[in-house]
Amino acid sequence: MESFRLSMIKDFIKNKFKEKNKSESFDVEMLELERENADLVKRMKFVPGRDVDDYNRYIKNLKRLFEITGTSIHLINICRAEKKMHGVFTPLAKKCAIEAYDKNKNEKTLYFVLEVCLANLKPALAREKLDDIFSKTKKPELQVIKKIYSAGLANKEGQYCKANNLLSEFKKKYNGKVLWQSSFVITDFETGSEENYWLGNDSAIEVDNDLHLDNIKYVISVSCNKLYFDTYAEYFLSSVKESCGKDALVHIALVNMDKSYVEKKLKEWAEDLNISYKLFSVNEKKEIPVSATARLFLIRSLLKAYLKPVFYCEIDSAITKNLKTWKERLEQKDADHLIRKVGSLLPWRMYTCGFGLIVPTESGLKTASLIEAYCKGVFNQADKLVWADQAILEGAIRFSSITDSNYKTFSPSLKEISQFICTPTGSHYKKQKILKSTVAQYRLKNKRCIQVIGLQRSGTNFLTEVLKNSQTSYTLIETGNNYYAWKHALPDEKKMTNKEFNTVKDSLMSEEHLKIVLISKHPLWWLSSILNRNPADIVSHRSHLLDENGNIDPIKAIDFYLLFYRSWISSFDKNKLIHIKYEDILNDAGNSLQKIDEQLGMGLTNDLSLDEIKVKYSKGSFSEKKDFYLNSRLDLDEKILSMVKDSVSEKDEVFIKDLGYTLQV
Repeated sequence: MESFRLSMIKDFIKNKFKEKNKSESFDVEMLELERENADLVKRMKFVPGRDVDDYNRYIKNLKRLFEITGTSIHLINICRAEKKMHGVFTPLAKKCAIEAYDKNKNEKTLYFVLEVCLANLKPALAREKLDDIFSKTKKPELQVIKKIYSAGLANKEGQYCKANNLLSEFKKKYNGKVLWQSSFVITDFETGSEENYWLGNDSAIEVDNDLHLDNIKYVISVSCNKLYFDTYAEYFLSSVKESCGKDALVHIALVNMDKSYVEKKLKEWAEDLNISYKLFSVNEKKEIPVSATARLFLIRSLLKAYLKPVFYCEIDSAITKNLKTWKERLEQKDADHLIRKVGSLLPWRMYTCGFGLIVPTESGLKTASLIEAYCKGVFNQADKLVWADQAILEGAIRFSSITDSNYKTFSPSLKEISQFICTPTGSHYKKQKILKSTVAQYRLKNKRCIQVIGLQRSGTNFLTEVLKNSQTSYTLIETGNNYYAWKHALPDEKKMTNKEFNTVKDSLMSEEHLKIVLISKHPLWWLSSILNRNPADIVSHRSHLLDENGNIDPIKAIDFYLLFYRSWISSFDKNKLIHIKYEDILNDAGNSLQKIDEQLGMGLTNDLSLDEIKVKYSKGSFSEKKDFYLNSRLDLDEKILSMVKDSVSEKDEVFIKDLGYTLQV
């Protein structure tokens, strides 16, 4: 008996020791996963087609963290990442949201379930789904949320009075903030029902109308703080200059900015534009909501000052087509207000302030006055202001529809709107890249252009310098400016445009004025270059080419070389693309340029001096580079060379021969 008890104690201690070691092991693994994910987030730009491997690793780590901890926040983070990466809640996000909610029924997990399960459903289907979701919880603090979503459904059907009553009822009965956004859905509960009792008061803040312009056709109202001004204003103003010219007056509402700094920048960026501005000074707590709403706040004042249609939009966007046709569209529809409808179920998310137009009709002016009054009310609130601009717009549309029988809205399709304005989402970096590309493409629309494409270390920068030094009648797309395509991309990878994610091939195909010069280096010399010298960014962008130790795998690299050039050559005909060898340019650059000109008809000249050409990211002049490359021996380990040759099929050897190379070196 004593020995049995002793054995039990020993087993108990042994199991506890195992559990302790296991727990400590999990702690170490968690720390490593969290550190790796922190590094991945810093490195990623969340661009589909560019960050695939890093992103998949990030998601895999979150799944593992959930396995270890059972904490639903890791599943919620997957939902957030999917939305950030793809712009929508994906099937994976839906699965993770439901699992997180089943694991822990609270406000946050419920919010994500509702978002992924209900968005853009027809109201009848959404109500069924809503009943099903809420049948699984009896928590009063969660049940009350159902009323908000029911109001959203009523709003979507145009039953504004019903939506207003449901939201007011919710607010009267519940003093907490189950859904924090509900605080900013304006209802009768805040405003009362008398026409003169809207938020704010009767006094108006007028625009500084120093410009008396009779020839303008419309006004564009934007607003921002210093961060957004410095980050996006140049792109936005450039786009207006290219697309709208003198037809538009741009009015910018600026929050917490210095007048002399503003005037200096506007002179630099918008000297040829009709432009005016107004400065607002607010405390830091209100800077972001005020900068988001100020463009709405000034619509009434701008309508009265100029008696012209007023467009409102975000400054982190680009106008890609003249907006003058929209006034005619509204007149045809007998409408006072063009609004961009996003189709979500939430009452503060049905419409967006990313693009809209109000005309100076009686009903349009009433709506603009209501928007202004709501803005004042929001500015006067002490609470944190979330999505204030969308809440204000929702409230104004709803109450205009209730109180003014003549008020009509027009919501064109997103496809129609996207032909006139680029409104990217994501990080500042991602948005800047898209806007820069959009503005540049617009400028190049009617010009003959060349885009250089090739693998890293294949001579893309060198060929760009050669083309730059040739007297031509074309426009060269600089290798650092990925207007149409990343110069190292595959044709079937995704390219972000102002409308959607298209493939690089589709993006290039749609530009008839654009020609492609594909440059290659001998496969073995290219392999030697990335293995023994500088692999450039092929390591960060093509991590699938790495072995388990983080080094480039020679076999995978050669396979990718073949895939890259085979894909490009098979994707375009000879009127669109020409293949040029790096070695041929070194031997006779003039003759190579002549071949490009004969095939693509780009007006190149072969009369140029290359001796002093300096290549970006490369040491030495053209002559030094030429002597080094043409006289050097292949610096590749015999074992690697043998492995590579054995891995190449007969079909691949034929393709390599078609490129102008042989593996017999």
